[in-house]
Amino acid sequence: MSSTADIPDVIAAGLTASVLSRADFPAITDLCVRCSDFFSLVEGKPGGPEVAEEFLSDLAPGMGPESKHVLGFLRGGALLGALDLVDGYPEPGNWYVSLLFVDPTARGGGLGRAIWAATERWIRARGATQARLVVQTQNPRARVLGAPGL
Repeated sequence: MSSTADIPDVIAAGLTASVLSRADFPAITDLCVRCSDFFSLVEGKPGGPEVAEEFLSDLAPGMGPESKHVLGFLRGGALLGALDLVDGYPEPGNWYVSLLFVDPTARGGGLGRAIWAATERWIRARGATQARLVVQTQNPRARVLGAPGL
């Protein structure tokens, strides 16, 4: 995991953001396994190496790897959340949140909202005029928390 000034700074007390890469595959796989309830709910399969690989490599239709931004959110060095963003999809100025998931032990305390708030500031600074996020029907808790807005 590599920190960089080009990603959201400290999100909340003790929480930092980092760019994730293939080198982080073991940590991402571990988070996907811990989030198996989420992946089973929305994708019909538990989290694991296959889900981690898809998270790192899947691209939006017609988009190249330069449009993909994979971020991790850590507290005390532990990966607690991950986010896959696509800029310029489906058109310039639009950012698409293809996946946001949070460790079950960290849910319910506002971590997802803090991640989104920092991410929204970050994409606005990069010219975003609209953010798109699909909230799965089978995930009513996420629907109650609200979708992103710019």
